[in-house]
Amino acid sequence: MKKYLLILSLVLLLNNQEILRVINQYRGLNHLPALKTSQALNKTAEYKVNDMIKNNYFAHSGFYNTLIKFKVKFTIAGDNLAKGYTNEKELVNDWMVSPTHRANILDKNFKSVGVFNKNGLTALHLTN
Repeated sequence: MKKYLLILSLVLLLNNQEILRVINQYRGLNHLPALKTSQALNKTAEYKVNDMIKNNYFAHSGFYNTLIKFKVKFTIAGDNLAKGYTNEKELVNDWMVSPTHRANILDKNFKSVGVFNKNGLTALHLTN
């Protein structure tokens, strides 16, 4: 009798709007206005995630070049990345305990945001 091993792949898919809702909850608690969704930044975040998947890496490199490629106008910008999360609140909570990620989320100069996740990778792009 042959034994077979069945391997199941879990597709990690988070709700982008829920990520933004939790982020804006933190901003509200810190007396900051809510971030507004930018379709252009959603596209840059999507591009970043797909590039990381295609080229098998996890890094912030190329962020500003991506904004320029997509003709996003900005004077300041930030990006947060995450890997392997299955829960939106847990993801944002972990960003909030990281000084650099927290600084991006609570930066009073940021007004616009884009978020995208796929295959367990999440990119959050912010601009003024």
